[in-house]
Formats: sequence, structure tokens, C-alpha cells
Amino acid sequence: MVFEPSWWEPTRDRAAYRVNRADLLHKLLLDHVLWVQALERFGTDASLAATWVDRDGQEQVTAINQAFLAAHRRILRSVMHDLATCGPEGQRLIQTIVADHLSLLGDQEEGLA
Repeated sequence: MVFEPSWWEPTRDRAAYRVNRADLLHKLLLDHVLWVQALERFGTDASLAATWVDRDGQEQVTAINQAFLAAHRRILRSVMHDLATCGPEGQRLIQTIVADHLSLLGDQEEGLA
């Protein structure tokens, strides 16, 4: 994928955008790995729930199941695509973030052995 300067408004800060997308990708990968591992412990047909309080003070509950994970993967790929369109620097960020997460997973597996 090639960075297309034409879609980028001159007033936007490209570096800040890359940092934002990189931070979001890191958080998305971490959440995804945690949810997949949690579901694996309870079986593939399991459903977990995430609960939080929204800005209006109302409790919200979201099912964490295979359908949720499929939708989450689409968001993950979209954020990776955002970074990939930022040219070589964005692509380096993707490689670094993914490598860090793979390393973390390897460390966890060694601890289980």
C-alpha cells in the first residue's frame, strides 16, 4: 500500500496520527489476545461479558464471544491498514507492535511449560 498525500489535509499532523494509530493498535492487540485466551479457558462456545459504566453513569454489558471477536478483528485490521497507509514509518510501527506482542505471547507460553 502506498501513502497517498492527496487524501491527507495539509493541516493534519502525520506524526501525531501515526502515534494515535500505533497506540490504538497496541491496545486492540492486547485486548484481543486477552479475550481469546479467556475464551479458550472456557471453551470455544463460551461467552464472557465486559461491564463498564458509561459517561451517563449507566452500566453497560457487552458479550465477548466468537461473533464479538470476529468484529474486533475487522477493527484491528482497519487500524493496521490506517498505519500501513502512512508509508514506511507506519509499516515499521506495525512490525514493531506485532513483534512485541508475539514476543509477549512466547514469554507467556514458556512460563506455562
